[in-house]
Amino acid sequence: MSTPQQYYNSLPPVAKTFAVTCVMVSGAHYLGLLGYQAISLSYEDVFMRFQVWRLITNFFFLGPYSFGFAFHLLIILRNGVQLERGPFDKRTADYVWMFIFGAFSLLIMTIIPFLRTRFLGASLVFMIVYIWGREFANARVNIHGLVELKGFYFPWYMLLVDVLLGNPLKPDLMGMAAGHLYYFLTVIYPLAGGRNFCTTPYWVHKLVAIWGEGHQINSPVRKKLDDSIIFRGRSHRLNGSSGRSTSSSSQPETNAQGNTAAAGGFQGRGYRLGNKFKEYRDVISKTFPRITSGTAVRSNVPLVKDLSWNFHHSSCPNLETIVRKHLKKVFKDDVGQAAGLLRLHFHDCFVQGCDASVLLDGSASGPSEQQAPPNLSLRSKAFEIIDDLRKLVDDKCGRVVSCADITTIAARDSVHLSGGPDYEVPLGRRDGLNFATTEATLANLPAPSSNADAILTSLATKNLDATDVVALSGGHTIGISHCSSFSERLYPSEDPTMDEDFAKDLKYNCPPNSNNTTPQDVRTPNLFDNNYFVDLIFRQGLFTSDQDLFTNKKTREIVKSFALDQELFFEKFVHAMTKMGQLSVLVGNQGEIRANCSLRNSDNHSYLKSNVVDYDESKSEL
Repeated sequence: MSTPQQYYNSLPPVAKTFAVTCVMVSGAHYLGLLGYQAISLSYEDVFMRFQVWRLITNFFFLGPYSFGFAFHLLIILRNGVQLERGPFDKRTADYVWMFIFGAFSLLIMTIIPFLRTRFLGASLVFMIVYIWGREFANARVNIHGLVELKGFYFPWYMLLVDVLLGNPLKPDLMGMAAGHLYYFLTVIYPLAGGRNFCTTPYWVHKLVAIWGEGHQINSPVRKKLDDSIIFRGRSHRLNGSSGRSTSSSSQPETNAQGNTAAAGGFQGRGYRLGNKFKEYRDVISKTFPRITSGTAVRSNVPLVKDLSWNFHHSSCPNLETIVRKHLKKVFKDDVGQAAGLLRLHFHDCFVQGCDASVLLDGSASGPSEQQAPPNLSLRSKAFEIIDDLRKLVDDKCGRVVSCADITTIAARDSVHLSGGPDYEVPLGRRDGLNFATTEATLANLPAPSSNADAILTSLATKNLDATDVVALSGGHTIGISHCSSFSERLYPSEDPTMDEDFAKDLKYNCPPNSNNTTPQDVRTPNLFDNNYFVDLIFRQGLFTSDQDLFTNKKTREIVKSFALDQELFFEKFVHAMTKMGQLSVLVGNQGEIRANCSLRNSDNHSYLKSNVVDYDESKSEL
């Protein structure tokens, strides 16, 4: 359990600043150092006595210390933190602008005599609640175990709670109105094809940079000052050490591949690929309301003969428990491995079917699939994780589960443990006896530079339609990409389909011939959600194969529907994954069940027993 100091240090900057200021103002009032009359909103004092500070100070008084004060402070520290760590992660300037826009909107409302009030802090807090409800609209909110509702309806529940506490209704409704106006102008209207009339001004980006929060992913601000001057905020330095020295951790910062950040790598807030999963998970799990994932769903896709939903229920009843428990431990240390395992499954199934052939090492007959150009960037750690799972499963059940099935389950759990849907997978695959040639691998894995038409044509041969293709592309919502994978969109000239500010920031992180990496989803890089499709609408897709899904008329409406409805995306993703997971599978007596996933049994004369930690199932909880 963290100490108060550790908790304070872990708070993101905007929520921390707002909360601390509110506590200090109410504390000064409690001690008699500050009268509320001196900071309340009074247009007469503002315009007649030039007390312009009242336009700002009124937002930081949540009332005297009381239950109502604690109620509003809790919203800042929970819902506000969730927003800053979730949809606004690495978008500090955008989050600051949300507050500024909301405050300005509320001030305009108070010009109307009926809406005039002396303090607008509670209204600003309820703006947070409203935007939280829109950003987490499909989340399941559990209210102390008594009732469950969608996140979309949570603001109305909180409105009821505030009324029951005896607080006036008017400030809450004003805050919700300001939140709706902001959300409509920045999300709803642009998603419908309209112009974004509420983009974050340049001066806000500059203010945030001077404040010390570094460059965010879509910031137009450039590094013009010396690092020692501009990047002095907590853990946001460039081209060097993270600068983070809170008491909560003495470990070095790691990137999404689990490697200590190298000197010269981009370490700014907008591109930090450090392992934030634990912090984000802890905030979510300790927060009221609690977001739950629901039960596993089963696709209605017809099953290949000899595959079944309960294939291993008798031979290895704890199979999925063993896999999920081990992956929880892996992702706790490095959430980036989730994307690696998901990609491994894709590259296995698209080439020669889901037969674990991508796991095989090369031989005298030729190089393995791993050595083909599209697979050179597959994470070596992902192969190690599959090997560890192979050994854990063998120790518990014997050699009855194929490496192909283990890879399939690992991909599913990578999605779910990153925040995506939980779904059942049909099992019963067997492992292949050979690997594909380099030519076959290249022919079956569309390049990142492929356009939508080429990808649709290629995957149509695998019985995947346009909806399947777009849904599977949504797997890019987690993970990172090397700059070399999309450099042709930046050099020698910028791709006109890429947002100009986004391209400039990518150039900042990805100079020519760079080995740097950047998140594939700039909004929530470690969270499996539908923000990948929002990126495409705002022309912030990394690859041509990504961005052209929105440019192409055949797939554009599918992208828009997924951007607007995360549940729809999850449903179609599960459907497509179930179809893909049955491509050219080996069943029955075909193939084999490998003892070592990287070797055919005929080539495997000995293999090590598991050296990974086994689990006491009675003490661990899914």
